[in-house]
Amino acid sequence: MPTSSNSNPAGNQGDSKVVETPVVKSVELAYGTPPRVGAVVFALVAAAAMAGYAWTILGAARNAGDWLLIIPAAVIGVAALLWAVIVDGRNLVDQSRRGVKFLAGSTAKPVALLMLIGAYALALPFLGFDAGTLIFLAFALLIQGERRIWLITVNAVVGTALMIWVFHDLLMVRLPLSFL
Repeated sequence: MPTSSNSNPAGNQGDSKVVETPVVKSVELAYGTPPRVGAVVFALVAAAAMAGYAWTILGAARNAGDWLLIIPAAVIGVAALLWAVIVDGRNLVDQSRRGVKFLAGSTAKPVALLMLIGAYALALPFLGFDAGTLIFLAFALLIQGERRIWLITVNAVVGTALMIWVFHDLLMVRLPLSFL
């Protein structure tokens, strides 16, 4: 009788093990890295902000020394952020080819709110603080899942009035208002 655990008894043709593939329960385990849509959007917004800041420096600079301090840092920052967009964008494209869904579940709200904040900042000079904040608060509540129109309206109006009162009366800060 053989004593080795690897020996086959008579009549067996060999090891016939069934190899089972593990069930993957998350995107991180299946593809190595999670989808980073928010990282791409953030990098684009930050690159645009840095480029805008560098552009405004050109007109306000006193001499070439100011340009030498600001412009190289802005160029390096924008280049680094655009490189992050390229790397993360490639990752997103690869994952979308494999069927990974983006902006689904928990990743949709933060990205939508980040885009809403960018739109709010861009619209404030045209809408004014009061109208822009009212619209921003209403859409932020919608993105967060609130569906009762009366509650959205009350919160947006009261929240906007409270912020205007705090800035105008308590902090004595003049705001660009369109209605109030």
